[in-house]
Order: sequence, then C-alpha cells, then structure tokens
Amino acid sequence: SKHIVIAGGVAANSQLRRELKEKAAKEGIEVHIPSHIYCTDNAAMIAGIGYQKLIKGKIADLGLNPQADLYLSNWG
Repeated sequence: SKHIVIAGGVAANSQLRRELKEKAAKEGIEVHIPSHIYCTDNAAMIAGIGYQKLIKGKIADLGLNPQADLYLSNWG
C-alpha cells in the first residue's frame, strides 16, 4: 500500500489536510498527519537563537554561507 506523510508548519493548514485526505483516499493512499499541536514551524526557535546571538554581539555579515545541518550547540 502507498502512504504519504505531511508534517511541519504546512501540516497545520486545515484546507490542505482535508483536500489531501480526500484526494489520497480516491487513489488508495493512506495519509499520516500529526495532531495540530505537533504541526509547528521553526520560526520561534530560530528567532530565539538569533536574539541570543544578537545580545552576545555575534552578528554575521551578508557574506554568510548558510549551513543546513548546523547544530545549535555549535552555533550559540
């Protein structure tokens, strides 16, 4: 059988949840979506870490290269 998982902030969208379930059911696909309480994005966490860096004077210039797998313990 086929399965699809939707998670993160986008999974909190009620219309998306409803339409995905309807369309997937027609195709015989089982949909897995966490409860709304677990469907959040990282904006608050990123803002909190950014604030901590700001008050410590750790400010990057515009030449900063993003690193998607950077651990918070190595960044703060």
